[in-house]
Amino acid sequence: MNNIFQKDLKIKIVSVGNIVNNIFDSIIEKENVEIITINKDIESLKIKKFLIEADLIFIIIDNKIEKEIINLITQISKDIDVLTIGVVNNELNFLKKYCDTVITISNSKNFAIEVVNEIINMLIGENNLKVDFNDFKHLMSNGEIAFASKAHKLGKNSAYEVLNEAIKFSPLDDIDIMNAKGLLISVTTNENYPMIDFDNALESVLGEFIDKEDVTIIQGETDDDLLADDEIKLTIIATGFES
Repeated sequence: MNNIFQKDLKIKIVSVGNIVNNIFDSIIEKENVEIITINKDIESLKIKKFLIEADLIFIIIDNKIEKEIINLITQISKDIDVLTIGVVNNELNFLKKYCDTVITISNSKNFAIEVVNEIINMLIGENNLKVDFNDFKHLMSNGEIAFASKAHKLGKNSAYEVLNEAIKFSPLDDIDIMNAKGLLISVTTNENYPMIDFDNALESVLGEFIDKEDVTIIQGETDDDLLADDEIKLTIIATGFES
């Protein structure tokens, strides 16, 4: 799929549990992104009707919801053969039997929304460097278990500092980013930020990983004029850890 057509991607977000709707505001503004909130009383036919014709489905889950409801939603997603990504805390990794990839995060609903929004922006946002959907789908189709981390730095060595902080974080025990099969990297700076600094930092910090023949790295870049010239925000999704 060429980037010129990615504005037509149909993205569906399933919110399960007690996630507050107003934290979806920044996503709702995108007309080709739809959100549905699921509770125990909703009919399976309504869920299927909502999910049909989607290109990408996110399932964001409150850890207090009953597993039976989650199983219903994920089974429907599997039946309609759509790329499905679960975004959960580390207590809900049973989702891996249904989702193409389960992104494990720290126990924060707000961070779950941030991760989903970063991915959407990388695919259809106003980025100066978008992520191709086919590349993204390849990375996520067999992603198994993944984790997301973020960092935000300001100053002369911000590129090195932001990478070091992001790769050291993991909500999963005994998981080393160097054992990932792929990385999805979202970089946000203002247009004056010297991206060569980030490229050099990436080579310095992750050189051993980058040199592996069997890994995939996909990077999206976004300009934000509100950031200082030496300020950088980074979100990393490391994928492909075995269950």
